[in-house]
Amino acid sequence: MPVDWQQYLGPFTVVALIAVGVWEMRQPLSVFQLSLARRWALHFGLWAGMGLFVNFALRLSAIGLAASLSGQMGFAAFFLVHDFVLWCSHWGMHRFGVLWVWHSIHHSDPDMDASTGLRFHPIEGLWDQGVMLGMVWLLQPSVDAVIGLQFLGIASNYFIHANVALPVRVEALLQWVLMTPGLHRPHHSVEVAGQKGNYGIVLSIWDRVFGTLHRRSFDPALGVEGVPVEETIQPLYVLGKLPWREWKRL
Repeated sequence: MPVDWQQYLGPFTVVALIAVGVWEMRQPLSVFQLSLARRWALHFGLWAGMGLFVNFALRLSAIGLAASLSGQMGFAAFFLVHDFVLWCSHWGMHRFGVLWVWHSIHHSDPDMDASTGLRFHPIEGLWDQGVMLGMVWLLQPSVDAVIGLQFLGIASNYFIHANVALPVRVEALLQWVLMTPGLHRPHHSVEVAGQKGNYGIVLSIWDRVFGTLHRRSFDPALGVEGVPVEETIQPLYVLGKLPWREWKRL
């Protein structure tokens, strides 16, 4: 009997976060300004709420759509196209104000760690799921390809946001192909110039090709300029006041 890997996506999301969290505790890169427990509680709440909102709004999962289409595109091809499309989407979130309004919630975290990978506004989650469904409909990948990509996406999301410093040689080697914590951290700088680059999700090659790969240093402070640190763990601020603040600045 084939294994139903889809049922393990939820548990993997939690277990992988805990595993990376233990790694961060053993080799932390920076000291947090805010309570770890309160941040993680907020981020888990955002993740759960986003999942419920997206499922209610779309009533369709990428895996379910792939199963109904009986597509044949393999994992490698779907991964490459998907990673490029996500790069384009991420680039757009930093170029078009109406998308940045929602993406700013992700960037507002002043203490980046693996749990930052769960910190997204439900509207951004709806956008991302819409992009994924569109790709599945157009490319018709196999169900296994979609499931495998979701596992990889979870792991990569935690990895690039991890509050760790890899050994210098390992970091330098991985950067040739992959996004790493060292490459992604400048993207979360409070300095806007730092945010305008290193858009890759899994691969770093797209930033190399399009000239958006940053290697220089930016302001080490993380977050969104002008956002009070203590407000970044307040659910009402994150879900409502911050998007409204950014909307008024369009």
